[in-house]
Amino acid sequence: MKTLVQKYSLLLFGTIFLLVALSLTSCNEDAVPDIDPVFQPFVDSFFQEWQDRGGTLSQEDFDFTVKFGLPDGSLAGLCRTFTKEIEINEFHWANGSEETREHVMFHELGHCLLDRRHDNQLMDNGECKSIMKGTEENTCRRNFESELWREYYIDELFDDQITAPDWYASEVITEISLEGFQDTTANVANGYFIYLPDFDSNQNFEFIASFDGWERNNSVSASWGDLVFTAGNPRSVLISDINGDARYFNSEILNGGTTELRFVHQDGFDYFLVDGNMFHIDQIQNDFNSISLKTEFETQSENVDISIKLNLLQ
Repeated sequence: MKTLVQKYSLLLFGTIFLLVALSLTSCNEDAVPDIDPVFQPFVDSFFQEWQDRGGTLSQEDFDFTVKFGLPDGSLAGLCRTFTKEIEINEFHWANGSEETREHVMFHELGHCLLDRRHDNQLMDNGECKSIMKGTEENTCRRNFESELWREYYIDELFDDQITAPDWYASEVITEISLEGFQDTTANVANGYFIYLPDFDSNQNFEFIASFDGWERNNSVSASWGDLVFTAGNPRSVLISDINGDARYFNSEILNGGTTELRFVHQDGFDYFLVDGNMFHIDQIQNDFNSISLKTEFETQSENVDISIKLNLLQ
């Protein structure tokens, strides 16, 4: 006859065995993500990009939630890593571009599903190294609309050990052809326009605009095609389209006095330099047949000495 202690031991062992069996059964069941339909295309894109880079997991391998939340004026998104809950600020989402929405969603999925932490490192030219850039510091340069940079940032999201891409450069070396195309100096208060009939913007060329004594104005800019390259006051630098939508921005302080904006199109890549320092690298479709320079001011503009050079490159 079993003793009372033996009976209770058998009962306890049986209970533990049942709980373990149920636990193992639960682990084998597919997870059921709870995703607001608004976010589903971005979640689908995240997993597709992961699988394109060799990932073998799918949404059903994770138990996570994506929903609207967070009060106005707060973060654009938040991942609660313990519960795998992602909350997206509805105001930020409604007012963001598709590129911004993807950035926010991929960033939060990086936290919740890839266990990525914030990475505030800078690349050699000052760009954000990672899409996992946090809010602790806000000094690195942001890429808004660039397929070239998007591919790099997604590569880095799934492999934080990758190095800078082959096209990345700290400087650009050009060889001027024997045929100089344009070399002009002028004094201008409001604007200066150069018409370039039959100019082939697919050839290798560089365009240099130097502005001397512009600090009493609010900004100076060079425009060609649908691109506007602006040095402003406070001394930020912006690449935008003709509608004013930002492509690339840097809040780095510039020196006063003379500012040189240099644009190089060479072998399919576009390089933007400010005072000889690399500012941005991209691939942009931008046909044009004219170039314009101008200053912006609030009350009365001051004359600015400008020098324009347009050189054909080997």
